[in-house]
Amino acid sequence: MVIGVFFIIICGFEIAYTAILLTPTDVDEPELEGHSVKINKTGALIPVTDVQYLDSSLIDDEQNFEYITPWRRRAIIYMTLINSGVFVALGVLSLWHSQLIGRGETSIEANINKAETSRLAEIGRIYTNPYNFGTKKNWRIFLGLVQGRTILRNLFLPSAHEPIGDGLTWHTIHDENIDEWP
Repeated sequence: MVIGVFFIIICGFEIAYTAILLTPTDVDEPELEGHSVKINKTGALIPVTDVQYLDSSLIDDEQNFEYITPWRRRAIIYMTLINSGVFVALGVLSLWHSQLIGRGETSIEANINKAETSRLAEIGRIYTNPYNFGTKKNWRIFLGLVQGRTILRNLFLPSAHEPIGDGLTWHTIHDENIDEWP
């Protein structure tokens, strides 16, 4: 989502810049040429079947900007604010979760580990997260690239392998065969 919103921001920058900063706001909306129906003397509506063309020689050369209606300008400002907000909010959330993955924690475990670290520091002991195998190994576990699994087979194609463990217990740094896994 962060990458998609960033793509929208980059591709829409010129449109937003032109609509917000370069388009004058004090210009009245252009008057419409003609009507879709005409009213005759009796009050009956007669549909217009001919097309009226605007003679390009009548256009004032001093007004060389593309006119943007006020509602379109407000819509572009709204989209700019929404995309910027989503980019910042999800960007910060993604960075925070990337750090959690690197430390081998969930968001709940981060709070528990913080409390345990301060509690044990008061009595002179050091707390060690039992699920922190190091940044590189934690990311490999998160992506499922353990026990011979590859990026192509595990991330981009459907995977037929069984999940690691039984879902109730997890490997820790205290396991005897820690060098063999993952």
